[in-house]
Amino acid sequence: MGMEMWASVAIGLIALILQTIALIGGGIWALSRTEQNIRQQIADHKLENEERINASMRASGETFSAIRQKIFEVDTATGKRITDIELYVRDTYLQKDSFRAVIAEITRDMKDLGDRIERGLERMEKKIDKARDHSSD
Repeated sequence: MGMEMWASVAIGLIALILQTIALIGGGIWALSRTEQNIRQQIADHKLENEERINASMRASGETFSAIRQKIFEVDTATGKRITDIELYVRDTYLQKDSFRAVIAEITRDMKDLGDRIERGLERMEKKIDKARDHSSD
């Protein structure tokens, strides 16, 4: 009876060890899948932001191109000097100094936004690396 008891204990111990190994392997696999998903989401968001920025830049470029074309059409159609249009725009819409101040503020805000996005991505990457380091221990 003693030998059968030791055999049962040995089989139980081997089963426990195998289950522990399977559980650890499953946990590591789940963490690696989570890490892959997070990295893919970061890449997708970066690509989406780049596409939005490019679309905004194209729209701005098209607007300025249309304005240049309109000024050229007015100039060639009427024979008047461009300065008449420039004076009208200056008096009606926005002064050059105000425009420059707005552009400087927008540029500063865009840089700050880019910096905040970059810091957020760096924090996410550090958390991912920290989680991966803890899972490999």
